[in-house]
Amino acid sequence: MVDAVSDLQRIITAADNFKEQYNELRNDNARLHSELQLSKINVVQQAQEVDELRKTRDASNSKITELTAAISANEQTIQNCKKNFYELEKEYLSVKKDFQFGQRQIEELKRQNTQLITNETNRKQEHEKALATLSSIQREVTASRDKEIEERHQA
Repeated sequence: MVDAVSDLQRIITAADNFKEQYNELRNDNARLHSELQLSKINVVQQAQEVDELRKTRDASNSKITELTAAISANEQTIQNCKKNFYELEKEYLSVKKDFQFGQRQIEELKRQNTQLITNETNRKQEHEKALATLSSIQREVTASRDKEIEERHQA
């Protein structure tokens, strides 16, 4: 009987150990279940974040494509503007050269005009002197004829 009591005692001790292990395993299982639930929630949140990041990436890629196209168009516009600028610069230099030539011609024409005005003034003065001389001669001739006619009438 002592052996039976001793066996029973061992069985009770083993049963207590199994209960204790069962409780520990149940607690561990509950804890692991809670962790699993939290992990599932984290996975769902991370999946949503990944989705949001993909959407953001796609939007960024779309914006990059859009901006790249705009940059390309702007670069073409810049090239066109530079080409137009160089053409206008050439035209400006040509017009400037023509303008300077025109200015020199204007100065030459002003000089010629001044010379012609001076010549005309001198010609008018000489003409007036010649007319005055002619009038003087005409008066002398008329006076001389009148004197002759009078002398003929008196003779």
